[in-house]
Amino acid sequence: MKVQRPRIFMFSGQGSQYYQMGRDLYERHPVFRNAMQEGDIVVKRNIQRSIIDELYRQRESSQFNDLIITHPALVLVECALYQVLVYEGVKPDYVWGSSIGEYAAAVAAGVWSMETALAAAVEQAKYVIQHCPLGGMITVLASPALYDDSKALKESAVLAGVNFSNHFMISARNEKLDVAERFLRQTNTTYLRLPVEYAFHSCDIEEAGNSFEMFCQTLRPFSTPKVRFISSMTGREMVNIPRNYFWEVVRNPVRFQKTFSHLDVTDHGVFIDCGPSGTMATFVKYNLTPNSSAQFFPILTPYQQAEKQIDALRSMGVRNAG
Repeated sequence: MKVQRPRIFMFSGQGSQYYQMGRDLYERHPVFRNAMQEGDIVVKRNIQRSIIDELYRQRESSQFNDLIITHPALVLVECALYQVLVYEGVKPDYVWGSSIGEYAAAVAAGVWSMETALAAAVEQAKYVIQHCPLGGMITVLASPALYDDSKALKESAVLAGVNFSNHFMISARNEKLDVAERFLRQTNTTYLRLPVEYAFHSCDIEEAGNSFEMFCQTLRPFSTPKVRFISSMTGREMVNIPRNYFWEVVRNPVRFQKTFSHLDVTDHGVFIDCGPSGTMATFVKYNLTPNSSAQFFPILTPYQQAEKQIDALRSMGVRNAG
């Protein structure tokens, strides 16, 4: 009898978004389209703007960094893709989110509803915009030791996360991030400034915390996860979700590499990326050991190949029985 490999659904955060994400599924898959439309109603009720219009209409700008839209858009696209996978017979044994991606992961785990997650994403964006200075994040393709050994980086930016041995993130308000960027250019270090206008995972968003935590107090108590819920903030499985959790996941550093090393399925699991860019699948790829038989699958990418990727999952036999 063939043993079913454990399935790990992964949900990425700020920086992985882009215009037209999920467009192919929106046009061709009714489950995705219905979920997007359902969530769009929730967001429009809060901000009088449509995520669907913002994502899929033609526009001149390619920089998708309006937080009041990108925050809920990431949650909605990831939740809609999750619904597609479940409809296609692929369900998770684990869910694993990163930053705002933990909101969608919590929906998949049954911790809260998609409507609540979207409302929370919108409220958090409002408070960050209202209270926090403009800033940003940079991904650096180098060992985190570069940060530890560099006075210029440590004085100008916060270490916002470590994803694998040659990939880390820094975060700061704009004037300090410019200093860090100059240092990276001068040292010929490969880096990418993310389409994010605030310094997530740093003290520079601290001022929004109290308001958002007060909002979370108005929500119904979070449910116990129905599948194993892995946190990129704590680096471990979460069973009881505290009230301030969905603030802490955007305030504290992302520990992807540490979390991966603690998982008990890293050598044989099927890692399915429910984010829009395949970001977390890439992180998995570079954390695998040479002897690992684990597999990783991005579904959505800017190349609009989602249906082919879903077909590939079917051909692998990762669908649930029945």
